[in-house]
Amino acid sequence: MVLPLKRAAVAGARIWRWSRLFSSRRVTEEGIVIHEESPYQGSMHLVWGSILWDAGLALSKFLTFEAENEQVAGSVQFHDLHWGDRSTYLTAPYDLIVAADVLYGKKDRWFMQALSAHLKAPATALVACPPREDSPLGGFFKAATDDGMLIERLEDSSGQPPSTLSGPPAVYEGSEFVPLHQERFPAAYADARTWVQIFRVTRRGAAAEKC
Repeated sequence: MVLPLKRAAVAGARIWRWSRLFSSRRVTEEGIVIHEESPYQGSMHLVWGSILWDAGLALSKFLTFEAENEQVAGSVQFHDLHWGDRSTYLTAPYDLIVAADVLYGKKDRWFMQALSAHLKAPATALVACPPREDSPLGGFFKAATDDGMLIERLEDSSGQPPSTLSGPPAVYEGSEFVPLHQERFPAAYADARTWVQIFRVTRRGAAAEKC
């Protein structure tokens, strides 16, 4: 099991020695301090390691909720992975892929190439996408289904994405992953302008346990 991302967020904020000088300070309800800045402002090479945008915050809150429910402890290893460089890809089997704000219009092929190489049954990928006017979800859905992947979306009892940046992790209580079949793609694409959406991706035939 992956460590709760509220801790990983702190580690990510410390990748660069000077990132705090160029970033804004945010404190979550759990008291976790996050230093955040856009790569399009300030000194990009100093700040890049400290980014944790809305999709990352929502996904970390959801995983914190899951980890605290399961009461699982674990460890984290780091690896320098370049999506466009297959020589950096990992070959060892593992259970979970976690990715936030990794999809960009007309550039999502690099992430999908890496995801396709690493997503081997029965592994599961959790992919969070923030609200965007130029949503890349259309390309993501097509590439995933063409590659034989199954997509589910985290939804509340009303069928809406419950992803939130405020409130305790328990806001996800009662939510579940619901299969996102092709006929539902347009609705999810429309939601992309408003909601942070969290998707669970598996290989066809792989048994996916309910979170």
